[in-house]
Amino acid sequence: MKQFITCCILYLFLLITLSGCWDQHEIEKRATIIGLAVDIATPEEVEKEQVTASNTNTTNDKVFVKLTGQLAVPGKIQLGPKSGESSPVEAVWTVEGYGQNIGDAIQSMQQKLAHDVFLGHLQVIIISPDVFKEGMNDINDYFKRRTDIRRSIWMALATDKAADLLHISPKLELVPAMYLATSLDQATEMGKFPDLPIDQYWFANVAKGKHEILPYLEQKGDNIRIAGLAYQNDDIHFVDPFHVIFYNGITGEKPGGASAIIKLTNGNVLMESNYRRVKYEVKLKNGMPTINVTIGIEGVIEEKSSKAINLHLAKTIQSIEQSAKKVGEEESLNLIEDTQKNQSDIFGFGEVVRAHLPKYWKEHVKKEADWERIYEKIPIHVTYEVKVAGIGTQLH
Repeated sequence: MKQFITCCILYLFLLITLSGCWDQHEIEKRATIIGLAVDIATPEEVEKEQVTASNTNTTNDKVFVKLTGQLAVPGKIQLGPKSGESSPVEAVWTVEGYGQNIGDAIQSMQQKLAHDVFLGHLQVIIISPDVFKEGMNDINDYFKRRTDIRRSIWMALATDKAADLLHISPKLELVPAMYLATSLDQATEMGKFPDLPIDQYWFANVAKGKHEILPYLEQKGDNIRIAGLAYQNDDIHFVDPFHVIFYNGITGEKPGGASAIIKLTNGNVLMESNYRRVKYEVKLKNGMPTINVTIGIEGVIEEKSSKAINLHLAKTIQSIEQSAKKVGEEESLNLIEDTQKNQSDIFGFGEVVRAHLPKYWKEHVKKEADWERIYEKIPIHVTYEVKVAGIGTQLH
C-alpha cells in the first residue's frame, strides 16, 4: 500500500512537470511595436479619423493626441547585414491612432490591427515640441503603468513632427526606430552622450532636486543627428552638442570619449578624454548652499595642427593641460549659469544639497518650485583637473 501511494505521488508530480504552456502567446499573433511617435492631432485629422470617444467635439479646448506606431513586419527584419532583398518600407508598417490621451490613442490604433498591440520590444518614444510644451504627465503616467515596457528604452524630443522621424530610410538599418535607439546607445557607449534612458527621465520627474532632460534629435535627409539635449521650464531650452561634453563632466558620466580642440599659442591639438570623475562639496555659507564641483579629466592627444607643437616637451603638455582646464571651467560655468537663469537644475545639484544639508532642505524646500528659485541664486564653482595621459600614435 505504501509503495502504491508513493507511485501515485510520483506519477502526479510527472504529470505536473509535463504540462504545456497554459499562458503562451504566439509571436505571429502580436502586433509588435518598436517605435512610437507622439504628436498633437489637428482638428481635421480627428474628424477624418472619427475618434471613438464620448466627446469628439474638436471646437473645445481639449487637445487630441496623434500616436504613430512603427510595427515590425514578421519575416522581413533580417538578423545580420542587409542583403538587398528588403527595404525599410517592406520591413516596417506605420499605424496611427487618435485619442484624448495615450491610452485612448492606443485603443484607436488597436482597432486597425488584427492582433494585440505589444510594447515589449519598444525601442524609442519620440515626442514633438508641441506635446512637450503641453505637458508630459499623461505620457509618463501611461507608460509607467505598462509593465511590458522596459525601463532602458529611449525617449527623445524631435525638432518638429515626431512622426517624421519614423519615416526616414536609414542606409545602415532597415528599421528606423531601431536605428534611432542604436545611435543613442552607441553615442553613450563611446562616452560622447549621457546615459539618459526613460527611467532617468522618470526619476527626474518625481525628484524635487533635479529637472527633466531629453535627447534632442534632428532629421537631416535620410539620417538623424543627435542635436544635443532639451529641457523645459516655461519654454524649451537646449544644450548644444559642444556643451554636452561639459554636461558629461559636471555629472561625471562614464566612460570618457568626448573630443575637444585645445588652442595653443602655436596651433591647436585635438584631445580626447578617456576617463572622467566628479566630486561635489556642499557648504552652507551665509544661509545659502554653496557648491564646489571638482572635475577630473584624463585624456590623450589625438592630433596636432602644427609641427611647431613639440609634444615631447613637458612645458607643452603643461600648456595643453592649463588651456584645457581654462576652457573646461569657462564653458562649464557658462552652461550652469544658463540653467540657473532658466531655473532648471538639469545636473541634479538639488539632490546633492538634499543629501549633504538635510536640515536646510527640510526647512526651505517644500516643493519643486522652491528649489528652482533657490537654484537660480546659489554660488556654484567649477574646478578642472586635467591630465594628459598619452599622445596617441606617432609615425616615423
